[in-house]
Amino acid sequence: MADLLGELVRTIETLRERMGRYNLELSKNEFRTRVVLIDPMLKALGWDATDPSLVTVEYEVPPGRADYGLRRGLDNPPVVLIEAKKLNEPLDPHVGQLLNYALVRGVRYGCLTDGNIWEVYDVFQQVPLEERKILRVTIADAEPGKVALAMLGLWQRSLEDGSYEYAAEPLIETETHVAPDPVPYIEVAPEPRPMPVQSVAQASAPSGGAWTPLTGDFETTNRPAPAVIRLPSGEERDIRSWRGIVIESVRWLHKEGVLTHEECQFRSGHKRYLYNTDGIHPNGGAFHTPIPVGDTGIIVEGNISSTLSVRSVRRLLEHLGKDPSQVYLNLP
Repeated sequence: MADLLGELVRTIETLRERMGRYNLELSKNEFRTRVVLIDPMLKALGWDATDPSLVTVEYEVPPGRADYGLRRGLDNPPVVLIEAKKLNEPLDPHVGQLLNYALVRGVRYGCLTDGNIWEVYDVFQQVPLEERKILRVTIADAEPGKVALAMLGLWQRSLEDGSYEYAAEPLIETETHVAPDPVPYIEVAPEPRPMPVQSVAQASAPSGGAWTPLTGDFETTNRPAPAVIRLPSGEERDIRSWRGIVIESVRWLHKEGVLTHEECQFRSGHKRYLYNTDGIHPNGGAFHTPIPVGDTGIIVEGNISSTLSVRSVRRLLEHLGKDPSQVYLNLP
């Protein structure tokens, strides 16, 4: 992971220098932008455009073509379709075309980029268009390290299971990958906020399927992850991994306005943050598996076990004044 981040940062720094030096030239031509800016970024993320088993250039989507189809072997459909534009070309007018291409081919994720701005959409979400956008990052304006962390969702290994945000790193419960704290630390439990009164609609369990409240008594070890989480607002979101409970709960709490950047240092254990905005643990060590939560600016530590995922989210919801019994999991 450290090698990947280092390579990404170096690539981003090179691309920033190229954009400054060749801005006018690249703004004239899409193909030049692809060769000079987009292909190098994809290669740094593990998607070599010269390898047909990983990248299909000019992927056919009748009656047109997507510029790139990122895939896991020639026998598999793409996991992401990418539409490329020349540098500085406005992206908004092309979102509809991108989503149509993805829908025609049944590809869940679509990416739109001019080599500087990278946007990723979760195509199948039944929400307004702006809420389908799970990433927007601008290379030229942001600190290279933060850009690298944000772009990890498009890392080839992150997409091995077909899910944008869930990096394929080993899950551990120990602190093996975290260096010892430089000074002793005594954890003080945060004072919980007042629990809001739940409405009748919130208090009732969802119908259909094997729905279990987050506070229920269920095993997580060696058990398949839930497919869907149902949040107190009634929203249902696909997760397909235990750490997806953390990611979608954090995303919802941020949307609700209760998880602000001032609240972005919640610990999952003695030496680790569950999430924050810089991907650094209390002892100065980097997150082992940093997962950016859309465009919220929040980074979740994805190197977390199933048991700790559930326990941490319960504590987080209580800390922020939300009732964890109103969160339901569709368990297999």
